[in-house]
Amino acid sequence: MSNILKVYAFVALFVIGWWTLAFKQKSSNDPSPTLISLAEVSNQEPKPSVAPPLINVKREQLKLALAGDLALMAQLIVEWDINAQILQQTGLSSVKRLPAHELLRSQILKRHLFTTAPDELNIIKQNHRLKSLTDDAGNTITLDKTFQRYLPQTYISASFLLALVPTDEIVALPRCLREHEQLYPKDLTAQIPLDIDRYNAEKLFQAQPEIAFVAHYSHPATIQALLNQGVILYTMKNPTSIEDISAELLQMGHIINRPFEAELLKIFIDAAMLALDNHLLTLTRPLITTHTPIPQLLFLNHHQNFSIPTPRTISGQLLARMGDLDISLAYVETHQQSQEWMMPIDKEQIINLDPDYLIIAAEATQALNKEIRQNMGLKQLKAVRNNHLYFVDESIQHSPTQYIVLAYFDLIQCMAGLQ
Repeated sequence: MSNILKVYAFVALFVIGWWTLAFKQKSSNDPSPTLISLAEVSNQEPKPSVAPPLINVKREQLKLALAGDLALMAQLIVEWDINAQILQQTGLSSVKRLPAHELLRSQILKRHLFTTAPDELNIIKQNHRLKSLTDDAGNTITLDKTFQRYLPQTYISASFLLALVPTDEIVALPRCLREHEQLYPKDLTAQIPLDIDRYNAEKLFQAQPEIAFVAHYSHPATIQALLNQGVILYTMKNPTSIEDISAELLQMGHIINRPFEAELLKIFIDAAMLALDNHLLTLTRPLITTHTPIPQLLFLNHHQNFSIPTPRTISGQLLARMGDLDISLAYVETHQQSQEWMMPIDKEQIINLDPDYLIIAAEATQALNKEIRQNMGLKQLKAVRNNHLYFVDESIQHSPTQYIVLAYFDLIQCMAGLQ
């Protein structure tokens, strides 16, 4: 029995010793799986870098954000900045980016708006809110109370309010604003039954507005009626630049006790314009690298006759951002009419310019398109013959609101064929 146990013990020790020896040999000769992977990677030839795909600027996203989607604003601001960094890595030195402090500020505002408890957020806003401000007529408005009933007589104030406050805080809308359903959906404006006109004067009085945003050209009788009712007045001039639009937006943000929302929208407008500048840059880049001549773009307004916007208008400033593509402003400067708002131009002058791209802001676009294509001279334009005749929404092009971003998008979209 003792001998059998010894045999079993010997066999067991032999097996254990054999496997131990085998394991040690494998461990000493072979690196771990992780080390193998790292060694293989380090010995490989470097692969050519592949730039990530860019996030395209989409019109519907722009429209939703400009209408007050704060989360979408913050998201797109970051995505566009990443786009800009990618473009810089590809060698585009003229790419534009938000200043770092504005980018950071947009994300801080988002965190305040979406993660701070409502009561705490309200206290933070009240501490941040200005105690008073001055309107465009030089009048001081004291902000010692929170308003909840707003009367926007101007398009810009109505547009901001529709984006930033609940509709039940808006007493009425300016006349004809409801007609622009491409910007203000009917299901939104229908929640505000009153229009600002003399027929609704009594109903407006009964609605008890607390503050009215009035135009500097408002009829004195209208102003006096509001003052008699005890309504505080904030007078606004027509903005003549994107900077004016942004300044009015920030002012209104403090008045309506939504300074963070207004500031985020302002940063979004800045970021969107830069993103569109960069998009235009990517369209023209192939032309520059292949030494292809830059096409000529002519932008016209049309009512009864054709005209060109001057640098004094927001439309003219959008054209200036398009750089060498645009010949409209150069033509205005040549004729020394840059101090006017619009410069008339007749069909013969348009034919002489013979642009590669022709963009027209008009209302009756179908009739005008037919007229141009049947006109003996205009139908011979390069833009018409090459199907580079485009029509854009006149009301959007001339909208002195946050939707001026859409106006710039529409101009650039017409140039998409450059690629």
